[in-house]
This record gives sequence, structure tokens and C-alpha cells, in this order.
Amino acid sequence: MTLPIEDADIPSQGVLTLGNLSLNLDNFRVVVGDTVVDLTYSELELLHLFFSQHDRVIPYEELTRGLWSNDERGSIRHLNVLVHRLRNKLVGSDTYVIETVRGRGYGLLKSRAAEVARAHGTRPAPTLQPPAQREVG
Repeated sequence: MTLPIEDADIPSQGVLTLGNLSLNLDNFRVVVGDTVVDLTYSELELLHLFFSQHDRVIPYEELTRGLWSNDERGSIRHLNVLVHRLRNKLVGSDTYVIETVRGRGYGLLKSRAAEVARAHGTRPAPTLQPPAQREVG
């Protein structure tokens, strides 16, 4: 007998959280602050890679191997575009940001603004908010 998905005993993968950025591995929902952000499958995979190795710069080659199979052969240029799109969608993350280390790779690292504010006992300056998302209907 096959159980309906809601009755099946499926272990929860949980929610990964860094600052005001969270990734729910059960429903693939990404939240920045109080805003749910829609990501493509590739963007979700990339964000999951960043979460799994946060505070570390991940080399370009390691990221492309983690995202694409040998058959797909994602290039550094594809990776750059994907990171750019992901950064734009994660605007508002005040503690962790995707940083570029030229010639090495990318990393989900603590924001310098957040570290400076913490050292001075203040809150980081607010980041720019993304443009309002249009409802399709």
C-alpha cells in the first residue's frame, strides 16, 4: 500500500539559517527577512552549496562541478550569470552576502557591514530593497 505523501514517514531535512537568510530544504522555500524569494532550481542548488560551505570561498571549478554534470559542462561564465541573478534575488540579506574573490571563487560570507556594526554595538545600515515583484494573474 502506498501512503499519500502527507502521511508518509519522510524525515525532515530542516531549515538552514544564516542571519536573516533561510533555506527550507523540505519545501525549497527561501526567505530573506520576512520576504519569500522565488528561485530557479539552479539558483536553489547554488544557494544550498553556499549554505553547506558558508564562511568559505569555494573555487569556481568546485562550484561548476557541484552544479552541472560533465555532460552539461557549465562554464565560469554560466556560473557568473547564475551568481549575479542569485545576488539580485537575495537583496536584503543583512548578515551574509555572496562575495567574489577574484581569481578564486565565490563564498557566502558574513557581511563586512554587519561585522563593523557588531564591533560597534550597532545594527548594520539597511540594505537596498528589491524592486516590488509584480503578481502574475
